[in-house]
Amino acid sequence: MDNQKQKLSKFSIMMYGMGDLASQFVWTFVGTYLTVYYTDIVGLAPAAVSAIMLGARLFDAFNDPVMGMIAERTESKWGRFRPYILFGSPFLAVFSVLTFTGPFGNGSAGVMWAAFTYVVAGMLYTLVNIPYGAMAAVMSSDENERNSLNAFRSVGMNVGMIIVNSLSAVIMLAFSGGSKVATQSGYLTTAVIYAIISLPIFYGVFKTSKEVVKPIRSEKVSFGTTIKNVLGNKYLMILLVIMILQMTAFMGRIALTTYYVIYCLGAFTLIALLMTLPSIGGAVGSFLVVPLVKRFGKRMVLAISLLIQGLGLLLIYFTDFSNIPMVIVGHVIYGFSGIGFPITLTMVADAVDYQEWKTGVRTDGTAYATYGLATKVGNAVGASVGVLVLGAMGYQPNAQQTETVLNGINLVVNLAPAILFILAALVTFVFWNLSEKRMEEIHFELEDKRTIRAKVDQVAEVPSDVKDEKLYAPVAGQVIALADIKDNVFASGALGLGVGIKPSANLLVAPAAGEVTTIAPTGHVYTLRTDSGAEILLHIGINTVNLGGKGFAKMVKVGDKVKAGDQLGAFDRELIAEEKLDDTVMVLVTNAAEYAEVKDLNTAQVANGDDLLLLKNKEA
Repeated sequence: MDNQKQKLSKFSIMMYGMGDLASQFVWTFVGTYLTVYYTDIVGLAPAAVSAIMLGARLFDAFNDPVMGMIAERTESKWGRFRPYILFGSPFLAVFSVLTFTGPFGNGSAGVMWAAFTYVVAGMLYTLVNIPYGAMAAVMSSDENERNSLNAFRSVGMNVGMIIVNSLSAVIMLAFSGGSKVATQSGYLTTAVIYAIISLPIFYGVFKTSKEVVKPIRSEKVSFGTTIKNVLGNKYLMILLVIMILQMTAFMGRIALTTYYVIYCLGAFTLIALLMTLPSIGGAVGSFLVVPLVKRFGKRMVLAISLLIQGLGLLLIYFTDFSNIPMVIVGHVIYGFSGIGFPITLTMVADAVDYQEWKTGVRTDGTAYATYGLATKVGNAVGASVGVLVLGAMGYQPNAQQTETVLNGINLVVNLAPAILFILAALVTFVFWNLSEKRMEEIHFELEDKRTIRAKVDQVAEVPSDVKDEKLYAPVAGQVIALADIKDNVFASGALGLGVGIKPSANLLVAPAAGEVTTIAPTGHVYTLRTDSGAEILLHIGINTVNLGGKGFAKMVKVGDKVKAGDQLGAFDRELIAEEKLDDTVMVLVTNAAEYAEVKDLNTAQVANGDDLLLLKNKEA
């Protein structure tokens, strides 16, 4: 628990962001140049390229969530997510190079080779990037630190895109034997250079990033339960819609901008400038994310940034191809407003925390797979549909294009993405309502339950010599079955077995003779170790940690010896009700695994000291 509260160093935050820098070296180059490489260098038909892109991403609709579930179930000395960065990145580097080899030409074998290398490269990107993205939520539980992690990730992404987009054309031409356009050797050599550079960066991320946030429920959760919880997480589903719209516009545009520059503007050398300008704007804008979010909140900043991106693209769309200065202005506006990307990543963490708060199940890997899925769906749909449109309008590679084709290129590169960005802004503004205040409350409640979980795990590590024992009601009220408690974490038995009591009085007493082992600073949680070896958790109310101790009075201290019926503390039921919180008192045996049975003795109204639970020792 102490690790979760330790502040992240600036160096570790910066190094985390470098992971997306490494990813851009391999994946931005693939995403930006592979489509035009397939059509103009290998000579594949636009329809074949579209089918490859779309088929690969449909496969990822299955691949990404499965990878997320596998990663979050991984147990290793390096944690759940870090091993995939260490062992997956070399294979990703190799296949990012192989995608730019065309040994079989443009026939059936060439199509099969292109499909094979692209699909495997996408799988390996998933293998590395899904765990990498999930790490932001487990490196810290602090909202500001998560914002900083994702802001620096965005910086890494934009810096990587700046480098790739500004240097790729230069490097490709340098290795193209004097040609005015890139050749096979230019593409392949550039891919090799980027792959080599990425490897030490990935290793640095692995070495400096640590996983400290542990899930409340430590037991294995089935794949079916995971999928059910993810699909039932309304905020994750809202975010998935936002990200698919956002990434279809963004990734589709990246894949097709080369066509716009070469054929509409008529200058291959402008690729570096126009692909770099948005990245520079995005990198600068990333430093404004944290202060803007603190001032206006994630929802408002994301919605406005998406809207401005759409308006920037509309400006480009309605600008004449010969008006290069205005095209440049449009790209600057489009890029600078791209500060929404790190915000969506932080919102994934919010959705994960919301799900854990609601269900007790934490699915970092599967949840972050939605970001990878949105990226790949966006890349595939944006690129494949765009290429199909160009093919339908009569596009011919390496030839003078008709006015119809030029207008089609402008439509798929600028107008269509603009509409998608504006739609994403509307969805964000209308449907996302996890405010910063609500997330602060959720984080308090999660920290409360994680503290209890840590205590439960600590008890489990040191089995005691338990004996048969009867526990008495620590508070007067109506007994509630464990499964009927209105909190999924308690009801699931993740924190222990027992019952709840809907109190009719304000006094909490000891349910058995023993020693007070823990008292929450807020006075809403007590733990005792009975003389017979039972570990007892008494939790007053659901989410009452948010009261900050208001309405609670402690009458004992840690280490005190108590007898059954001795007063432990008091609480104000009326105040809890005024705050619209549930005052149910949970009475749980946290070392229940050491007993053959934890039996309810009373399901009706009880007074202090009435029989409540019978603990049966396992027979020798």
